[in-house]
Amino acid sequence: MTINPVLTSSTSLERYLPENDNSNYFKLSSIAQNIARYAGTAAEYLGAGGISGPYNELIAAQTEAQMQLMQVSLQSNLSRTEHETKMAVVRNVRVA
Repeated sequence: MTINPVLTSSTSLERYLPENDNSNYFKLSSIAQNIARYAGTAAEYLGAGGISGPYNELIAAQTEAQMQLMQVSLQSNLSRTEHETKMAVVRNVRVA
């Protein structure tokens, strides 16, 4: 995260505005995609290794549910971080 100076006050303290940094979102989404790929590979491997019948369907359903949970968690964390960042700006304005 880089910082841009915006104003200097009479006390010579500098104020900074945060920059929008979406690079972490792309890193997290690529991590989630890799996890999904490896989970799918593991499920295929286990399916070929002798697990048969309804267990394959259960493993596939569990993998899908875990992926959905990870995606919801990722979106929730990003939204919360965005909200907290915006609220920090509002709190700084109230103090100044």
